[in-house]
Amino acid sequence: MNIRIALLALGLLLGGCAGPGVYRSEPVSRHLEAADSADAARCARLFADLDRSVDDAGVRDARATRIPGFPYLRSDRVLGALAARAGEGEQFKAWVRLAAAMDAASRRYEIANLPDVSIGAHMHASREAMQQSLGQCRLELARADLADPVSRARLRAAAQVPAEYQTWKRVLGLYPLSRLAFAQGVRAWQAETAALFDAPLEALPQVGKSVAYAPPARTLASGELNLLFSDASRDALGLYQWGDADIEALFALYAPRFLVDEAGNDDRIGALAYDAAGRLQVDTASPVVYRRLGYTYFAGRWLPQFVYTIWFAARSAQSGADLLAGRFDGLIWRVTVGTQGDPLVYDTIHPCGCYHLFIPTEAVRARTQPETLDETMFAPQSLPLAHAGEPLLLHVQAGTHYLRRVTRLGPAPPAQRYEFAEDDELRSLRLPAPPPGGAQRRSAFGPEGIIAGSERGERYLFWPMGVDNAGAMRLWGRHATAFVGERHFDDPGLFEKYFELR
Repeated sequence: MNIRIALLALGLLLGGCAGPGVYRSEPVSRHLEAADSADAARCARLFADLDRSVDDAGVRDARATRIPGFPYLRSDRVLGALAARAGEGEQFKAWVRLAAAMDAASRRYEIANLPDVSIGAHMHASREAMQQSLGQCRLELARADLADPVSRARLRAAAQVPAEYQTWKRVLGLYPLSRLAFAQGVRAWQAETAALFDAPLEALPQVGKSVAYAPPARTLASGELNLLFSDASRDALGLYQWGDADIEALFALYAPRFLVDEAGNDDRIGALAYDAAGRLQVDTASPVVYRRLGYTYFAGRWLPQFVYTIWFAARSAQSGADLLAGRFDGLIWRVTVGTQGDPLVYDTIHPCGCYHLFIPTEAVRARTQPETLDETMFAPQSLPLAHAGEPLLLHVQAGTHYLRRVTRLGPAPPAQRYEFAEDDELRSLRLPAPPPGGAQRRSAFGPEGIIAGSERGERYLFWPMGVDNAGAMRLWGRHATAFVGERHFDDPGLFEKYFELR
């Protein structure tokens, strides 16, 4: 192919991927073009000015996707699916409230992470005052934009979240051909993992000492669980509505224990925090497990998912040229529960999105998958019917932090008690020694949703699969979990695709 034609094609492809900017789409573009001082025009400029400051400071929060034409709303894959399913009336109002709350949360972290000088430049007395102004303008713009069905339809379409795959890399990397070798590598890893899970528990390799971590005590009674999962506790969209105390009890109920083969400092779990020099570290002084509530659409209902994440300081090198080793590592464990509160499916990844394993219970059966090179559901283990409150023990390998078995707890080994922290706290962490006039807080993740310094050497080999910075640690919502094909950990249709109720 002529090199000029190839470069032109790449330029068109990149332009197509970029798409229209948030402020170049209607209706916000119309507000910005207005010469008058109407409330909608003033509010559009407020959002645009703040976004400019956020981007200039490099503190964009990557958790949720900004919606083109509607800068006061944000979406993720669950909200995108809800937008497609929600009707008009109360359902649409409930959806807008969620999208508005998602934007308000992202902006709260962005404003908290802005340097002090940026706050002064916006002539607000405080960060709280800026949030209040945005809240008032969010209501004003929603009133102006969402009164007619055409604008509502535009919003639903714009709320869909793009894939975490870069098409241009797959084009340059000759993906139709290069995926053949990667698919073979995936199959080899699956075979090795299946053999490890099939081995007797006592035969699992042990490098260091076994250290157990246990969750806060469970306090939820059976009758209380039934009440929490009744239909009366759902909103107009079908999502459960629980209070803080209920959520606290539910997370303790489904929380696993971790049994880690500890061979060194890299195998101790802890909290992400900045040190006095402004470097992100894993503080292992006290064990912390980060938690998040998610949702999946399965068997005609929205079902809750309880997500638990542990962090390690690093993945230790297993050889002199280990392309998978590097700073920061972790394990994400997710529990998907049914309408009575009993677990249906467990699954897990690392924070890079790698090593996606499913561990179904006997409450579900696997759907037949098409013959394909693409990565599909891989389940190296299944479990008998599970009941809420039955503790599980996750066996974690030293160095690599691979999950290598899940067992019923049995006699409880002596364990350190871990504490919960909200996963969203990582979007704005305190800086112990902020510079004068600078930022007092900083996200653990950069504007692209990746932890700086967590890069792996594998990114130089895996880029043809289209995953940006393969192997690096990622923020929730940014986990592509397949190199061959496309799959996202937060896709609410994932379990419907792979399983059905028995």
